[in-house]
Amino acid sequence: MPLDQYNSDGKDLLQVLRAASMPSRTVILTMVDKSWAKPGSIVDLFLESFKIGQDTELLLNHLVIVATDSTAFHYCKSIHSHCIHLFKATKNQFRTLNYPTLALKRNELLKQVLQFGYNLVYTDVDVMWLRNPFPLFHGLAQMTIGCDSLYSSSYQDSDSEMASGGFFYIQADEKSIQFFNLWRLAQVLYPNTQNESLCETVLKEDFITMVDFTPMFLKTKYYGGFCHPHNDIGKIYTLHANCCDDLENKVHDIKIVFDELRNYRSILAEGNSLGALSYWGRAPERCRRSKT
Repeated sequence: MPLDQYNSDGKDLLQVLRAASMPSRTVILTMVDKSWAKPGSIVDLFLESFKIGQDTELLLNHLVIVATDSTAFHYCKSIHSHCIHLFKATKNQFRTLNYPTLALKRNELLKQVLQFGYNLVYTDVDVMWLRNPFPLFHGLAQMTIGCDSLYSSSYQDSDSEMASGGFFYIQADEKSIQFFNLWRLAQVLYPNTQNESLCETVLKEDFITMVDFTPMFLKTKYYGGFCHPHNDIGKIYTLHANCCDDLENKVHDIKIVFDELRNYRSILAEGNSLGALSYWGRAPERCRRSKT
């Protein structure tokens, strides 16, 4: 099958899921376009984070990269084993796609994965995996999600801080499939909500009442980010390089995070556990300045 004909429909998707699945029928998915899929780009750093993270390298065997265009798909195939093309699109068609359209396509794909019976972890490609986060996923929760900027008093009992939605785990069952159906329906009925993040959606109590489950939220001390930098490199499992529109600045600051992780491990290796007890890094650096 020619590369440009490879897409996410039916048997092609199922074949990739079977190849990437853990014994628990769980896969990890991320999405990338041509601007983030080239040598030295975000997707390269994303894969590097798995290689240098703690107990994360083997998880690469279960990672599926979803490409939104042919350029990204070709590059993915050159660096990773499990790649799918979100849809076939000419250059003219691609120019008509905006964020809401891509988000809808992504959600359709995620629902299809659930319908095939696979649990999934969705991660934005600029979420760096510094430690294996699977121990954080609540075994009884339909969804576990990392949200990093909003706080809702109604969820204080979960001892968590909230809201973007670029990192979540969801179990494959009827409730989860219904979640995506209702989310799509809400976006059709209320077009002004199409740009809302997943976190903004699940913070709405009436929506959660409709889907009949309550998500668990990761504590921000475990799920870090550039929006509100308070990242103890000795504690965080994943770090979202968000609040940074300039790709060059984003790449620069992610590399700083990797350097800090290596420095932290060096301190531990030298037996200086006191010095590593609370290791606060300097990232973001350029991203922070670009927002001021």
